[in-house]
Amino acid sequence: MFADIIVPLPLSRTFSYLVPDGMTVSVGSMVVVPFGRTKTLTGVVAKINQGQPSVANPKYILDLLHLSLLPSQIELLQFTSHYYSAPIGEVYHQVLPSQLTSKDGAPDSYKPQVRIEYSLNPIYTDSRALESLRKTLRRASKQLEALDIMLSGQPVENLSSAIRLALLKRGVIIKRECQVSRIDTTSSPSATPVTLTEHQSAALSSIRHQFGTVNTVLLHGVTSSGKTEIYLNLIRETVGSGGQALFLVPETGLTQHLYDRLKQYFGSSLGLYHTQCSQSERTETFLHQLSGHPYDVILGTKNALFLPFRKLDLVIVDEEHDTSYKQSDHIPYFNARDLAIYLAHIAHAKTLLGSATPSVESFANAMEHKYGYAQLTERYGKASFPQFHIVDLAEERRKKHLKGHFSRLLVIQMTAALNARHQVILFQNRNGFSPFVQCSKCGYVPKCPHCDVSLTYSKVGNNLRCSYCGYTQPFQVTCPSCGSVTIEPRGLGVEQVEEETRLLFPDARVARVTSKNALTTLNDFHNGDIDILIGTRSLVKGIDYKNVSLLGVLNVDNILNHPDFRANERAFQLLVQAAGRTGRHTAEGHLLLQTYQIDNPFFDFLKGDKSTEFYEQQIAERQLFNYPPFTRLLQVEIRHSNLNYCLSAADYVKKELSVFSNIEITGPIEPMVSYVDRLFIRQLMVRLPLSSDSFKIKSRLQFVIDSLKNTRTYDKGIYIVNVDPV
Repeated sequence: MFADIIVPLPLSRTFSYLVPDGMTVSVGSMVVVPFGRTKTLTGVVAKINQGQPSVANPKYILDLLHLSLLPSQIELLQFTSHYYSAPIGEVYHQVLPSQLTSKDGAPDSYKPQVRIEYSLNPIYTDSRALESLRKTLRRASKQLEALDIMLSGQPVENLSSAIRLALLKRGVIIKRECQVSRIDTTSSPSATPVTLTEHQSAALSSIRHQFGTVNTVLLHGVTSSGKTEIYLNLIRETVGSGGQALFLVPETGLTQHLYDRLKQYFGSSLGLYHTQCSQSERTETFLHQLSGHPYDVILGTKNALFLPFRKLDLVIVDEEHDTSYKQSDHIPYFNARDLAIYLAHIAHAKTLLGSATPSVESFANAMEHKYGYAQLTERYGKASFPQFHIVDLAEERRKKHLKGHFSRLLVIQMTAALNARHQVILFQNRNGFSPFVQCSKCGYVPKCPHCDVSLTYSKVGNNLRCSYCGYTQPFQVTCPSCGSVTIEPRGLGVEQVEEETRLLFPDARVARVTSKNALTTLNDFHNGDIDILIGTRSLVKGIDYKNVSLLGVLNVDNILNHPDFRANERAFQLLVQAAGRTGRHTAEGHLLLQTYQIDNPFFDFLKGDKSTEFYEQQIAERQLFNYPPFTRLLQVEIRHSNLNYCLSAADYVKKELSVFSNIEITGPIEPMVSYVDRLFIRQLMVRLPLSSDSFKIKSRLQFVIDSLKNTRTYDKGIYIVNVDPV
């Protein structure tokens, strides 16, 4: 008998190993196998085969570990590999805790957390032995005193380390190591269920009813409509009937506030899994899910999909439209929303997608009755919808009403909000002080020497930084091109917004969110210790701000002007979500947008609450121009240090895929940023009809890429296949 093993290397195939006599393995068993001449790897069994493997001189499995993945996990790993054209070994290595997929053999880097405990030696429960001990300790008064303290019931840990050591040597006390959890496992539920409104109850009943006929339902609820309460009710019902629930959120920043809230309802039966958890915490959660008493509820981000679930009955994907669900920085480039639906399919579970601004694809699926559909059209607690204000920046500039980058109306609205003791959020989707600097005499713009992008100016560090490769250099006012002292910042970044805000509102408490201070700053804002909060798009994602009455977007045009068929969809989602952060618990909310495109018809959809009309228009445009959901997209990106090789590789891939007459290939395309970290970039965009055999096309593509990787010079290239790019 032999087994096909997945090993944690970027390889697209499994490897066959003989199973030693007396060793019992099954699909999911984790094993140690030899690889190459000297390596040993931790692999997982994907398939059991009888007879002999087809390879010559097969090797034996070295060891069977006391750990097994569930068959459903293996199926999910394999589907992820096949659908997203990712090497199965890389999928296995990337999505499981690294301490369990060690490339050096047994996964022994995980060490359980232990606590040292001391206790009185049991022999001294005998009165005669105890009396003898007292006589022995007569000349050690401090040790005798410590004995009396222990006998009174006080913990041994309260004693000084010197006394403990002396008593240990005498054998009076004993020491043992106790394994303890890194995660709170003692909390008990403390909150009582919230009474649902009439609209929430109707939506909940509709979801329950539709789950009888479909496996996936889209909950389309306006911002602050109370979608979370519906989630909580469904999770309680699931847990009450003996099932497990997975609750996905798009970003780590959203987990802590939600975790604290869910903890009140589910106590220690709630688990947390995201990238900000330590490696050991993630491993412990993973192993806990394989134990006899797993968590009933898991709250997490993308990779929580790959945790073990024996009784999964419900998957909730909150903010389902969010592009953060798409893995974008390494293989596998999966979409967690779509994989969540497949995971639920494997487990015979139900999936609830929730959003105030669903993706066009999900909305279309609901309208075509592929998904169920439920709505929440009113804000919770009869809160009013925010008012939209569109400010013409060209007119403001003509009338000289601008104070820095602040229009007169924005200053008036901010002043009114602060006087009412409300909070304000200012949004500008650019980091740094300025997106670039420029010589006002000759036009020179400093660029990254490794990438085809201008350097962003940060006033805090007084440096220029590349947002792609991280290259930095000091900021200098002298132009290296013409020698004049005329290098000046151009454009608007959040640092500059912060500086201007402090000048306009010197008495206000102002803070700017960065990647390093996000958690503490948001907590301070929640606690009312900050009046004006400044940041980028992470500020407007699904967070429940209690006292915000105004959100100002300094320049909405840089959100709209993207050469992407999803640009209007993304802008609509972002701005509706931004409006939803205001007026949630205050009397009235306001969203103020500053723009040079005052006549853009896009704003009519925002001001008129015409979300259905917006989606219908987007769907009609997608159908007209053959974009998803009416076709599938597949992007091939090629990176190489030599531009000619990059182009010829792209041409070769295009030629080899052209054997499929029913697909449309565009490119090679030079992307907006075509040179990053000393590598040239070219892209091919492939459109696949919904009726096409996508697996056959992807298999052909993988064969072509593998042949390039095995060809001299082309093997130095980087080949990225991105299925369903967003």
